[in-house]
Amino acid sequence: MSHAPGGALRHHVDPGGAGPGACRPAVPRGEGAEEADRLAVREGCDRGRAAGVLLVLPPPLGGVRRRLEDLGEEGEEGRGVRGPGGPDRQSHILDPIVSRPAPLLSAVVVSYRSAEPAVATLASLREDAARAAVDLESIVVVNSGDPAEAEAVRPHADRVLFPGRNLGYAGGLNAGVEAARGEVLFLANADLVFLEGSVGELVDAALSGGRVAAGPAFYSDVGASLLHPPAEEPGPLEACRRVLEASPEGRERLFRREARRALRARQAAARGERRAAGSLRGALLSVPRAALRAAGPFDEGYALYYEENDWERRLRALGGRLVQAFGARVVHRFNLSARNEPRAAEWFARSERRFFVSHYGERGRKALETLASSPERRSAAEPLPGGVLSFPGGRRGETAIALSPLPSLRPFVLAVAGPGEPSWEPPPDVREAIRGATWWVRAFDPLTLETLGEGTLTSE
Repeated sequence: MSHAPGGALRHHVDPGGAGPGACRPAVPRGEGAEEADRLAVREGCDRGRAAGVLLVLPPPLGGVRRRLEDLGEEGEEGRGVRGPGGPDRQSHILDPIVSRPAPLLSAVVVSYRSAEPAVATLASLREDAARAAVDLESIVVVNSGDPAEAEAVRPHADRVLFPGRNLGYAGGLNAGVEAARGEVLFLANADLVFLEGSVGELVDAALSGGRVAAGPAFYSDVGASLLHPPAEEPGPLEACRRVLEASPEGRERLFRREARRALRARQAAARGERRAAGSLRGALLSVPRAALRAAGPFDEGYALYYEENDWERRLRALGGRLVQAFGARVVHRFNLSARNEPRAAEWFARSERRFFVSHYGERGRKALETLASSPERRSAAEPLPGGVLSFPGGRRGETAIALSPLPSLRPFVLAVAGPGEPSWEPPPDVREAIRGATWWVRAFDPLTLETLGEGTLTSE
């Protein structure tokens, strides 16, 4: 997602054996090894004897055992362990294994220059997990390489992994999954707010049977008034739609299609439905361990975005399914880290090409070439006075509002103004989130899709 790239997780792995004082199963690898791993997790390690920390895990991806070596210096108040790292001498901060049963839910949060939003994400997650009586462990993977960020989030997480370099979002997720012990895993960005009821609904959806991955209904604001439309899988067909955006006629046809999808999603969210999905947004996935074990780790060759699309295709190829749990409401303040990363556009383009070519071959390559040669999209929309969108008042029905960072209005988030209201403006937390950027906004009739007013919104 919004995190810089990195290689495979090699810096603290010693696949065979353990050093002095490390705990290990009482039986050799092979027959009975998985049960021994589970017993070792429950029993924990004797911290006073351990010169290293052995992560003995239930088999998330085939019974992996990872040893974190050379972590001899205890952190503040003995809560964590710090040391120079493994073969490449990278540093680490992590909490030791504790002696308690494995939790139902492990949340893996990948943070990249996002300490403050990560802390808010963890707070809302923990609060809603408590409401649902869900036993939770939180694991934060700090990808920035900044020790200050790791220290800032450590008091708020059960464990912090600090590889000392950027693993990328996919690599960060893989590292967190290998350290996690829960039956269900949340794979999350660091810019989320879990609204009431979301944790329980996402856990239930993940445990609904078979190889499944579930995602919530995303909103842009804590009042849950701006709904993100369901994701669509990228590919040659979506590339063709983006080419059509270059013409005014094509842009309007596509907007009407997006508007219908968004309005259907709003109805599903109002009813708290679960629906089969063709794609889920990677900002938050709820996945049972069995599905992760079947589909395998995330492909760390994706520098920025598309890692979830690749993984979801692999899951579906195995007969798995994707579920949109509209009853789970989560605020996603998207792009907080990527928009401040100068290499983001380069990484996105590289990942896009990798996905299109690896999954669609020559057809994908030609689709990208056509897309690159299409003319730039322009908009004649005028700035909105005072940042307020006005439209004819006195209407008997609701007025739908589309708000987008792109002049094509694809994608957009959907809001609704009540009957009779003559204007709309974004809530304060959304204004703050889009500060310094230009967004496009349109009011339209939700029945006829007729445009009632439009313009651009710039928040200074």
